[in-house]
Amino acid sequence: MQFCVATALAKGRVTLDDFNDAGLADTVVQGLLPRVNVVHPPEWANVSSLIQEVEIKLKNGKKYTRKVTAPKGDPDNPLD
Repeated sequence: MQFCVATALAKGRVTLDDFNDAGLADTVVQGLLPRVNVVHPPEWANVSSLIQEVEIKLKNGKKYTRKVTAPKGDPDNPLD
């Protein structure tokens, strides 16, 4: 998960090509990895859904947050 987030931050998207030796060794992505944390909030312990939330904190203190309660492909969020 951390690699995918770091890659998305560094490159703006994640593709299959990012999962090769060169992508894994990318110095910008590697530099971001220690700054990416995965937290499982206690209130989600008994939730059987695929809820995800991303929060980005900038050095200036500004935060950007995005929560997805039904990922693409879920019956509540179909692909079409």
